Amino acid sequence: MATTECLRKNWKYILATAAFFQLGGILSPINSFGRLFTGIQSDLNTTTTETGWIGSLAWAMSFVAGPLATVVESYIGYRLTSVLGSVSSSASYLIASFMTSYLGVLIFLGFLCGLSNSLIIHSVLCAIFKSFSPRYQSKATGFALTGISLATILVSLAYEKLVLVFGWRFTLQMSSAFAFVVAVPASFLINPQIDQTLEQQPDVPGDRREESCKGENIVVSSFSDRVDDVTINASQDKDKSESSLVKFLKIFRAWRTWLILFAILFPMMSWSVYWVNVISYFESINIPESDIVIYVAIMTSFDLAGRLFVAIFMERLPKDTIMLIASHLVFVFVTLVFVLWSIKPVLVVCSAFIGVGRAWYSIFPTKAAVDLLGSEDSDQGITLSMLAFGMGFAVGTLPAGAIFDATSSYTLAFILNSVLYLVGASLLIVLQMKGRTSKSEAAEKCPEEVSYENRIDVET
Repeated sequence: MATTECLRKNWKYILATAAFFQLGGILSPINSFGRLFTGIQSDLNTTTTETGWIGSLAWAMSFVAGPLATVVESYIGYRLTSVLGSVSSSASYLIASFMTSYLGVLIFLGFLCGLSNSLIIHSVLCAIFKSFSPRYQSKATGFALTGISLATILVSLAYEKLVLVFGWRFTLQMSSAFAFVVAVPASFLINPQIDQTLEQQPDVPGDRREESCKGENIVVSSFSDRVDDVTINASQDKDKSESSLVKFLKIFRAWRTWLILFAILFPMMSWSVYWVNVISYFESINIPESDIVIYVAIMTSFDLAGRLFVAIFMERLPKDTIMLIASHLVFVFVTLVFVLWSIKPVLVVCSAFIGVGRAWYSIFPTKAAVDLLGSEDSDQGITLSMLAFGMGFAVGTLPAGAIFDATSSYTLAFILNSVLYLVGASLLIVLQMKGRTSKSEAAEKCPEEVSYENRIDVET
């Protein structure tokens, strides 16, 4: 009895630890796709665009299939969805290793692997967000995602030897075994324990809070367009009978949802190049293999450091949206320096920035989307951010690959990426300013009584 009570009280920490191992076991192989890039390209005789599309599709499907994951979860729950994703992802690595055609590798290593990963990522993030209070959601997410960075360091070191000695096919087979042994057992523990503070939040769709001011009911909203014009009680009753997918699609009636989508999408297009094409870029400017290993190790190490930093110091950092804006503006300049000043000291520093940036961009957009939507159901914000991630990966490397195939250089591609970072930052600034304007207008109507905090920063 005492053991059961202890497990119940600490289950969310067990859940976060299980997520650490599951995400690390499943996503680290595809996170190290760059080490397979030249081997696949040489063996299958593919272009840079075609080879890059394999990695892009894997990452794209890992996120863009989030709406499908919500449907699966509504039928079998988070735990079984997580188990299904782990088993099928492990199988996809194994099957892809036996494919002798580009299409076969694209289907199994790109499409099926990514689709399986989406089931894992969505179920894990939803379970974490439902188990932890808003104050600790990013912190728990950062800890779970640290598993990816730590495992990627180990996998990258293994890939360096395995690919050179045994080839990319045997390397994928070992990746399948690694994923099955590490991730599948952990997936059985992905079962959320609902945090009581989440139930105390206003059960209202969108970012609406209903307050009383001098006998009048007012609704404070950061949406300029209402998602619905029905009463709160009616919308609550309606939500009970609607599927998660239908509720997710309804949020696109508001222009704010589209701004959030593109604010995450455009920078993600830039990040996809850093994830998929960065080793190809190093080779294109004749960087020695020994130096490439150093730069990749720096990126991976600082990726891990960035996630650990968030997991430890999240409570002291500015809100997620502000962190994203700052990150985008920094990478406008980092990207330009990275491609226009390619000397070793600069590449070392830029690699460190890229590692930290990749880590932060895998954490902050999800919480920012949940906060900006203000939804009572965090699943919608998670699904929206995953959709933006997936779309970014799906199309992000295509311009870079096409530019390289046409010019034998990535220079123009990285300049385009710096512009996308600037656009993403601008959209987030608009969202922030619009949100403050809405709150100021409401404060004029009810300056003393209206509360705008729709998140409870107390852990029970």
